[in-house]
Amino acid sequence: MLFRLKLGEQGRSILMLSVLVVVCQSSSGQELSMKKEWSGSDLFQVSTSHGVMQVGEGVTLNDLLLIEDDAPAFGFSVEEDGEEILRKGVVLRKTLNLETWPIRSAHLVMLVYPVHPPEPNNGRHLVFTVNGQNCKPYEVNHFWTNAHVPIEFLREGENQIEVRTYEEDTQFKTFVALNKKYPLGSSTRTVHPNRSARSADDGQTWSVDRLGTQGEVDGEYPIRLSVNVYEPSGWLQSPIIDLPATSNLGEIRPAVEMESVRLDLDHAIPQGTSLRLFVRNGSTHFMDGDRWSDWVECEAGDLPKGLCKNRYLQFKTLFETDDPLASPELSGVTLSTKYSLREDATLDGLSLISSENHPRIQTSFPFQHEDCENEKLQELRRQYDLDAVVAGAGTEFERIRKLQTWVAGRWEWFLPGTDYPEITSWDASQILAQKSDGKPLGGYCLQYAIVLMQTCQSFGIPARIVNSNASVWGGHELVEVWSNDYNKWVLLDAQFDTCFFDRSTETPLNALELHRVFLDHYYPDEVIDRNDWSREDFVRRTQSIRTELPIRCDIGGGALLGTLKDYSWNKAEVELSPYCGGYGFLNMAFIRYLPRSNFLSEPLPMPLNHGRDCHWGWDGYLCWYDDQTPRAQEFRIFTNRENDLYWILNGVDFSAETIAPGKLRIWMDTFSPKFSHFEVIANGEVESVETRSLDWALVAGRNELTMRVVDKMGNLGPRSHLTLNYAP
Repeated sequence: MLFRLKLGEQGRSILMLSVLVVVCQSSSGQELSMKKEWSGSDLFQVSTSHGVMQVGEGVTLNDLLLIEDDAPAFGFSVEEDGEEILRKGVVLRKTLNLETWPIRSAHLVMLVYPVHPPEPNNGRHLVFTVNGQNCKPYEVNHFWTNAHVPIEFLREGENQIEVRTYEEDTQFKTFVALNKKYPLGSSTRTVHPNRSARSADDGQTWSVDRLGTQGEVDGEYPIRLSVNVYEPSGWLQSPIIDLPATSNLGEIRPAVEMESVRLDLDHAIPQGTSLRLFVRNGSTHFMDGDRWSDWVECEAGDLPKGLCKNRYLQFKTLFETDDPLASPELSGVTLSTKYSLREDATLDGLSLISSENHPRIQTSFPFQHEDCENEKLQELRRQYDLDAVVAGAGTEFERIRKLQTWVAGRWEWFLPGTDYPEITSWDASQILAQKSDGKPLGGYCLQYAIVLMQTCQSFGIPARIVNSNASVWGGHELVEVWSNDYNKWVLLDAQFDTCFFDRSTETPLNALELHRVFLDHYYPDEVIDRNDWSREDFVRRTQSIRTELPIRCDIGGGALLGTLKDYSWNKAEVELSPYCGGYGFLNMAFIRYLPRSNFLSEPLPMPLNHGRDCHWGWDGYLCWYDDQTPRAQEFRIFTNRENDLYWILNGVDFSAETIAPGKLRIWMDTFSPKFSHFEVIANGEVESVETRSLDWALVAGRNELTMRVVDKMGNLGPRSHLTLNYAP
C-alpha cells in the first residue's frame, strides 16, 4: 500500500511523507514492515532545530551572522537627546570585530531617516568607508540601509567603519543607543563596549563619549555588519515517529513487537564538516522521561537492538563545520522498520465511527507565557471592572472582542512627547494611568497592544505581541490571542479595533495568514526588495486591485474614542496622515514576534519603545522570512517554519493502545500554560484526570470518549474525541 499522508490544518506547515506498508502475513506474530521517506525540506518543516536552515530540498547550517553592539539599548527615549543628525561635516565611526574568517559576502546595515529633503526615496546617498576604502555611494530607500561591502575591504579582527552624507545639502537622522538603557534590553549585555565615535569637523577630531546632536550622550550608533558565513554547529530534531503506524482505526494502535529499525541518511559532507546521528526510543507518543531512553549516538543504517524495543522513535542530526565557507547538507531520510503484532494486540470487534485529535505542534523557540494568576493582572481586572466589560459575551471569542473594543476606546492615538514621563516597563496599569490633566500616559500602537495583551491574560487567555511593516514609512504593533473557540492564534488590532476574517469560512486570521494574502494580491510572485521600494509604487499596487480580497475587516467601533466606523484598510493613500503607519493589513510584508509575554512576571529584558520613532532594531525578535520576503539584514533570529510561530495550546493530543480484548489505554498530551486537569467523559461518566493516561473498558455497542483541557482559571480547551463500536 503506497499513499501520501498529510499532517496539519489549513495554513499550517504539513509533512508530506511517503509511507510504504508491506504486510507479509496478516495474523498476529507474523512479520510486517514499513518504509518512510522524507526529503530534507519536508523533514525540516515538521522538526525543531537550532542553527540550521532549509535550502531548496535540503538542510544546511545557518549562513547569516550579525555583528552589532547597539541592539539592547536601541529605541526611542524622551529622557535625553539621543538623536544624531548626519550632515555636512559630521562623520560617524563604528568599530566592529569580525571574529569569523573567511567570509562569503557582507553588508553594512544602519538605521537612518530622511531629514532634508524630508521625503523618503528622495534620491540622496550615504558613503561608507571601511578600513580607509570608500564603498560605492548608497542610495537610501529604506530606513534600514543594506549596503554591499566588498569583502576585500574587510579583515579578520577589528574593522573601522565611517559614514557621512554624499550630497552637501543632505541630512539624515539616526539615534544613539544610550549606555544607561542597556540593562533594559539585555540580561547579559548591560553596558556598551564604547565602539562608536563622532566627528563634527569632517574627521579631524573625534569624541567617543559625547555623541548626539548636542554632543551630550554616550552610547552606540546603530551601524551593523551582516556577513554570510556558516555557523560552527547546529541540530535538527525530528518529530516523534510511530514506527509501525499500521492501524486503520485512527489513533487506536495495536500492541507490537519491534524487530528491527534502519535509518538511512542522504547527505553531502564536504571536507572539514560532519553530520552526526543521535537516536532515542520510547513507549509514549509524547516525551516522558520515565518511558524514553537517553540520546544515543549511532551510525546510520541498522540501529542497535536497544533502540528498537519500543514503538516510538526520535532522531537528531548534529551539523558541524570547521570551515566557515562549508556546511554538511541533509537532503533526505529513509526509515525502514520490521515488527509483528503481539498476541494481545487484537482489534477484533472494534470499528471506528469518528475521531478528532489535536496533535501537539512543537516550536524550536520556547515561548514564555505570562502567569494568568499574576497579582498585577488580577488587580488590572479588578481596577477597571473588566468582568463588566465582557458581560453578555456568549463565547470566549466574543469576550476577546469586547476587551479589544474597550481598549481601543481608552484614548485617541498620539505620540507622547517630552512632557510625558517615559514608560520603561510593559505594564498596562502604567499605560492606562492618567496625568494631572486627565489624559492617559499611553498613546501609540505598542501601548494599545500591551494593554490588550494583558487584559486578555487577566482572564487566562494567552496573548502575545506581533509587529509588522510593509517597508519604509510605516509599521505597526498588534496582538495575537489564542482562541480556544477556533483552536488557533488570531490577530487583533487594538488601535483600530479590528479583526480580519476569511470570507469563505468566516474564520479569524493570524498574522502569517494575512501576510500571505498581502503578498498574493499586492506582490504576486515577486520578491520585495526594500532597497528598491517606493511609497508611490506601493500606493499604486493597493489602489489598482479590482478583485475582492478573500478577507474582510471587522471594525468593532471603539477606536478614535468610538468615532472610527470605517477606514481604508486595504488601499494605501499617497498623502501621509497620523494613521498612515497603522493600517494593520497594509503592513503585513515583514512580521516579527516577541519571544515571550510575561512582562509583568519578568519585566526585563524588553525592546525599548519600539513602534514609536525608531524602527525595530532589538535583536530578540523571531522574524519570519520566505521566498518573497527575504531575511532582513538588521536581525539575527529567523524562521520560515510555520510550526515555530503557530503551535497548539490547550488541545488534547491522544493515542489509544490495545492492552486486552475490549480494553484501551488512553495516553493524553497537551501544552497548556496554566494546566489544571483533563476533563474526560467516557460513555457519559465525567472524570477529572490529572495524569497523562487512563484505562478505558469498552462496552458492547457504541463507546464515546471526549477529552479536553481545563486550566486553573476554568477555561476549557477544544474537545478531542473517539467514538467506536465494539462487538465482542
